[in-house]
Amino acid sequence: MKALILIAAAVMFSAAVHGQSPRVFHERLGKPEKVEINDGKVVKETFRYDSKFLVTLTYSDSEKAASLQILPEKSQLLDVRTDPVVKQEELKSALDKLVPADEQGKYVCGTFLNVFCLPTNDCAGVRWDYEKVSVYYNSGNGGTRYAILTWRDKPISGNCSTMPRPEPYVFDKVDGCR
Repeated sequence: MKALILIAAAVMFSAAVHGQSPRVFHERLGKPEKVEINDGKVVKETFRYDSKFLVTLTYSDSEKAASLQILPEKSQLLDVRTDPVVKQEELKSALDKLVPADEQGKYVCGTFLNVFCLPTNDCAGVRWDYEKVSVYYNSGNGGTRYAILTWRDKPISGNCSTMPRPEPYVFDKVDGCR
């Protein structure tokens, strides 16, 4: 009986953490088109998703997904005025399929971000905070350029009035604002 309880606990625990494992994303996205390895560990994988999007997963030292970036397939993230855009709802729908609602947790708060990233001032957008993840949608000319979902180290709760101020985003041409 004790062994059965231990096995059930292990299955429940593994289900909670496997939403961020490479294996689960390979099942959801297929084979990556590009893999970046550093010191023998996979640190980044890029997939084509739904023939419209590129999805890049960045992994932590513990080999769990730390962030997921999704953008239109033809985007180069070169110019906020000319980069391809899609409706935010399209990116949200794709993210919800890749990281289902139970893996994101309950919605906590949304924030408008009027962030200046020099030299091109291309970091404005919105941030939606959930218990287990934070999602940043980058605004472009007439739509959304990309989204970055970041997993939290530990779940949060509360509402907008109890939320800490958002961390400042650092501009990185490869990953965009984050």
